[in-house]
Amino acid sequence: SDIFLGIEGEKKEKDNIKYILENCDGFFADCKRDVNIAKKNGVGRSNVKFAVAVPGTGGLNLNLFKNHRKLNQNRNIILIPKGFEREHANKIFPLLESIKLLEKHLLNYEIHFLMVSDAVKKWIRKLSFNKNIHIYTHDMISQSNFFELLSRTKLMISLSLSDGTPNVMLEAMAAGALPVMHPLDSIKEWIKDGKNGILVHCLYPNEIKEAILKGLKNDQFYENAILNNFQLIEQKADRKILKKKIIEYYEELF
Repeated sequence: SDIFLGIEGEKKEKDNIKYILENCDGFFADCKRDVNIAKKNGVGRSNVKFAVAVPGTGGLNLNLFKNHRKLNQNRNIILIPKGFEREHANKIFPLLESIKLLEKHLLNYEIHFLMVSDAVKKWIRKLSFNKNIHIYTHDMISQSNFFELLSRTKLMISLSLSDGTPNVMLEAMAAGALPVMHPLDSIKEWIKDGKNGILVHCLYPNEIKEAILKGLKNDQFYENAILNNFQLIEQKADRKILKKKIIEYYEELF
């Protein structure tokens, strides 16, 4: 499913992706990067209806997020939505190390890890965090609980070596949480470092530490960023607007 990595992968995977692209009747991608990759590897230009990103969810219900933005102004959560390590993509252990380096700055915050693997739970215990730091690990939570956490989140940190347009990044932007992301081309289609989010390499704990401090300490930056983000989501990820266009495209194909 990942044409960004797959097109550079083993011959069997690469050939399979090219076969699909050459024979598909229509094509969507959640980032312009992948639209360009598809055009270079077999998809016909007439099959690409949307030259811009189409979020994998079909967009966001912005009324829901407007409510969550208003629910709670006490933003004392650092949210890590992917609490697991994936070989070619999500990276969590450098982030754990950076949190350890920041202990004295995090006493007033809750840190929530979602979808936490057993290995990450083990390392959280091994690192022996200060008992006054409030760390919570969740195997699974409901959507309503997730949105409640987002309404209290100041920083949403999701660091991965490979990704398209992460749904959780768009949800964080809509809910008023500041995204901290790895500087992939797909991410840079949405996030401008120092303007509406923070871009930091996911493998370097000291750089992640500085990025977290910047997000927590600079209130003016935070306020400007969340305003820019909601305007951007309204322009590019409003489900009401995207839904009509997507249905029209399917009707054309049929």
